[in-house]
Amino acid sequence: MPFGSAAEWGELKKGDWRKGLVAGFIRNRSLVTNDWVAERLQMGARNAVSRTIRHARDHLKADKKARQIAKRLEETVQEG
Repeated sequence: MPFGSAAEWGELKKGDWRKGLVAGFIRNRSLVTNDWVAERLQMGARNAVSRTIRHARDHLKADKKARQIAKRLEETVQEG
């Protein structure tokens, strides 16, 4: 499940790399706060958002499938 419903996102761990990927994507393209991101992506404490984003970036370096998911996210946003 790379991108699912809000209920599915709630089932993921707070620090899941996929949440970090989306959080980083949002933070790079908008002026929202870590509080906003943490609440919307159900990530727990706001100060964990930046750490989870870094974890996702590290994960992308090591995992080809993760890079494919990131590319698909980028393409989806560009189409919309």
